[in-house]
Amino acid sequence: MQTHDLEIPTLIRTSEASKFLKISQRNLVRLRNKGREPGYRIGKSLRYSRERLLAAAEVAMEVENANP
Repeated sequence: MQTHDLEIPTLIRTSEASKFLKISQRNLVRLRNKGREPGYRIGKSLRYSRERLLAAAEVAMEVENANP
């Protein structure tokens, strides 16, 4: 039997994600509702992929640096 390395994304809470992005929790939920940042429901909780947030932050920084 062969084992495969599974990459399981690290999911963080809305409060942690909003602190990372330096935006309010309300704005983060609005982005999710607009489809700009997918969140994952686990029961009643909402979680965000740390890897996707890092990628989004990198893109935002590139855009900001390209438009001085």
